[in-house]
Amino acid sequence: MELARALERASASAWERAAALSKRLGAEGSFAAGLEMLPEGRTLAARLELTVQRSTETAMFAESVPYSSWTVNRLANTPGLLPKLRIALRRVFPEPDFMRAWYPIARRGRLGLALSYPRRIGWLVTATGPAVAGWLRARRKARRSG
Repeated sequence: MELARALERASASAWERAAALSKRLGAEGSFAAGLEMLPEGRTLAARLELTVQRSTETAMFAESVPYSSWTVNRLANTPGLLPKLRIALRRVFPEPDFMRAWYPIARRGRLGLALSYPRRIGWLVTATGPAVAGWLRARRKARRSG
């Protein structure tokens, strides 16, 4: 893993400069989350006194949540029922071009396109549980860091 190699080879001053840069860029939480993927990195993050507080999104990156977790996060952060419904409906019933790109059967004319939507819904049913679980795990981790 590249992080392990960097932790072994980079000098203390290089890590201090990287930490200072992350603070100037407002990316300290992301930098710390990346380091904390390994025990040696956790030790370094503590020594560099990096801020532990991070957003749900940073925790989602660190946890490598399923792609659908990003939709769950978007729904959670969107105020109002109508905007949430618009997001959900666009995920359940995307544009035909999207369906043709992701579902080969949708490329077989109107009938194929019509048959691709139940497949999409089936995929969403199986993907929703892991997506919500990944988002909840990341959200808990972010709240514990604050």
